[in-house]
Amino acid sequence: MPNNHLCQEARVSLERIRVLKQDFDVSFEKALTSGDETDKQRAQQNKQALDQEMMKLRIEMYQWEKRAIEARELTLLESLSRKKETSVPLSKYELFVLYEIYTSNPLSSDLLDWRDTRDTQEDLLTMFDASPHRLARSLEEITPETQIYIGKLEDGFFQHIPDTLELIYTSFPEERIRRYNIEIGGKDEHELKKHLEHNGYRIGDYTKSMMKHDDFRRSLREPDLTQPDWKKWKIKSPEEITLIRLRVEDLGFPDGATTQEIFDRAILLGLELCPPEVGPQFRLQYVNQPMNEYIRVGMRQITDSDGDPHVFSVGRDDDGSWLYSLWAEPAGRWNADSEFVFRLRKSARP
Repeated sequence: MPNNHLCQEARVSLERIRVLKQDFDVSFEKALTSGDETDKQRAQQNKQALDQEMMKLRIEMYQWEKRAIEARELTLLESLSRKKETSVPLSKYELFVLYEIYTSNPLSSDLLDWRDTRDTQEDLLTMFDASPHRLARSLEEITPETQIYIGKLEDGFFQHIPDTLELIYTSFPEERIRRYNIEIGGKDEHELKKHLEHNGYRIGDYTKSMMKHDDFRRSLREPDLTQPDWKKWKIKSPEEITLIRLRVEDLGFPDGATTQEIFDRAILLGLELCPPEVGPQFRLQYVNQPMNEYIRVGMRQITDSDGDPHVFSVGRDDDGSWLYSLWAEPAGRWNADSEFVFRLRKSARP
C-alpha cells in the first residue's frame, strides 16, 4: 500500500483518538467537580471508549508494519547483507526480514547461519518493542493485541485466538505454525483432474483411484434430502477455508504418533478434518512448493483400488510436483517431523 494511504489511515485514527480524549477530559473534569454518580459513570464510559480506540490503533499499527515490510523486503535484505559483517545494530524491520516474518523471499544460507549466532530473545524484544501485550507464551496471556505466540498448543487453542494473531510458534524461530487460505468447491472430480494435469502436476494411479471413489465424488456435492441419488446433487459452491499446517511434534508427540492419535489431537486443538477435495485443491493452489517438502492432508481416509485406507499428500521432488496417495491406517505411525494440514473449524477465528 502506498505511503500516502498509510498516512491517511493514521490521520483518521489519530483524529478519532483526539475526539475521544477530548470527550474524556471534559467528562472527567465535570465528574471531579460535581461528584455526581452519573457524571462519574459517563467519564468511565468515555475512558473505556478511549482505551478501546487506543487498542485498535495499536492493532492497525501492526498491520502498517507488515505492509511496510512487504513493500521494502528486497531493500531490507540488501541492508542485512551489508550489515552482516559489521557491528551496526539492526532495525526492527530488518529483524522481521531476518526471522522471515511477513516475507516471501527465502534467506541465503549465510544469513541463516548469521541468524543462528544471534541472541533471539534480545531480537524479539527489539521487534516487538519490549511490549508484553504483543507477545504471549500461554493461552491465558493472549489478548486482542497479541501479535506473536511462542509456546505449547493447548486444548482449544485455535478456537480462542484472536483474528490479529498471525505469528504462532511452538519454538522460535524454527517451528512456525503456518496457515493457508484456499478456495474449495465449484469443481467436480473430472474438472479437478483436468486442472491438475493441465498445470503439470503429477498424479499416480492410486491417487486417481481415490478421486474416482464414491466417497470423494459425493463429498464434492451439496447433500439434497429430496434427491436419493447423490450423483444428481449439485456441486458445492466455492468457499474460502483456512488450513493450519502442523508437525506431529507440534501436536505434542515428540516420538511420533498414530494416524488416529494425530487426528484426535488436532480436533482437541480446535481444528477439524479436511474435506477430501482439499488434496487436489491444495495441490493446485500451493504453487512454488519447496523441493523435498511433503504435506499430508488430515482427512477421513478413502480406500484405494486395493481397499487400503489412504489420504492425499502434496509434495515435490526431482520428478516434479505431485498429488500423492499415502497409506494411512488408523494404527499406522508417523514420525515426529511429518507434517499435516487440518481445516480451521468454522466456529474458530483464524
